[in-house]
Amino acid sequence: MQKRKGELCVNKEFLEKRYHQTMLEFKTAVDDASQWDIRKQMANIERTALEIYGLDFLNHLRVINGLETYN
Repeated sequence: MQKRKGELCVNKEFLEKRYHQTMLEFKTAVDDASQWDIRKQMANIERTALEIYGLDFLNHLRVINGLETYN
């Protein structure tokens, strides 16, 4: 698949690293407001993973970060 001009390329490795980093930030957030903002970031990463790679990959992201899977 060839990337079109202006189109972002998001591969699985990038999503895995970004989700892991976001999990670390969530665990070390200083207050509830920070946790909420980080959780929104996690939701955006999950949505992107689901849209591009499907539920199996999204569940993979969650499992490798110690979270339960979606059904």
